[in-house]
Amino acid sequence: MQIKTSIILCTIKPFSKADISKIYRVLKQFPYSDELGFGFKDIDINSSYLVAKLLKRTPSYLYRYDVSSNQVYKENIVHISETEFLLDCDFGTLEIISSQKDANKLRSVLRNILGSEYSINNYVFKASDIVPIMEKGHGHLIITKMKISNFQYDKNVSGTFYTVLNSNRRAIELINKYKTDINKITFEVDFEDHSKSEFSLSDFGGLTLKCEENKLDSNLQFIKTSFLNS
Repeated sequence: MQIKTSIILCTIKPFSKADISKIYRVLKQFPYSDELGFGFKDIDINSSYLVAKLLKRTPSYLYRYDVSSNQVYKENIVHISETEFLLDCDFGTLEIISSQKDANKLRSVLRNILGSEYSINNYVFKASDIVPIMEKGHGHLIITKMKISNFQYDKNVSGTFYTVLNSNRRAIELINKYKTDINKITFEVDFEDHSKSEFSLSDFGGLTLKCEENKLDSNLQFIKTSFLNS
């Protein structure tokens, strides 16, 4: 069964294999505590990767109904969110398996504990970077959808346009025409083992990947190799 996973791709600079152990030691100093309101768990490393989860406490509230008084009252609660992330020194990426909101929390915590030594920013996706990749003749990689802002419907009418495509040639024509106005591109991939996946890249570094659960790592590796090394 295919699952859909949301990932925020970030760049972290400078970042090398020597930094893996250094950041690991820093994260190990911060197990979760109510006093800090955050902490890390399930921290693991190898020569190229670091994986971990951030636990972050967020004050919230619920409205409840009291039957005896026939009144609604607000009850303060604490929500602890869990955000999984991966640092990949081969590509210099921070991959946050969560929403943009949780990604912002993680980046804020990492900046606070790592200091100004590292720069962490959303990966900047440019539609124009796709053209040379597609022109290499990746027959297994097909552009199926696009979101275009400032699309010219008519001479004096423009707006956001969602298009469905059936040829890479037409997709490249639109990319060359609208360039920075393309906010999102969706691809389908056919692999040699006959498995298929679908993924979307957004201009703010958002990646939505739909594939078999046991193919998530290999699909993510394919995307990074195809686009980040282009």
